[in-house]
Amino acid sequence: MAIAGTNGKDVALTSATVTIGVRPNDLDIGTEGGLDTTVEFVEELGSEAFLYCVTQHHGHEVVARTDGLSSLRAGDRVSLVPKPGGVHLFDAETGARLVA
Repeated sequence: MAIAGTNGKDVALTSATVTIGVRPNDLDIGTEGGLDTTVEFVEELGSEAFLYCVTQHHGHEVVARTDGLSSLRAGDRVSLVPKPGGVHLFDAETGARLVA
């Protein structure tokens, strides 16, 4: 099965569930076409900011990084889109990485 964000690589699933990992700097911030989230908190660090978000469908926490100061605030809705090659898949039972 090919998974978006893995550069079209096929993934051999070894269990019924997977854990998806994406680093904060591997998420593009937009308004549509990705994972729909709500911003819970914005951490401004001068040259960068971290957006602490919650998915709208299952309430999972997701962190995204942006350059510079962010105009986004708590309560804003954003769509987080993984950059090509930015998605990492793991077997949920063993923790083994599924795509190298």
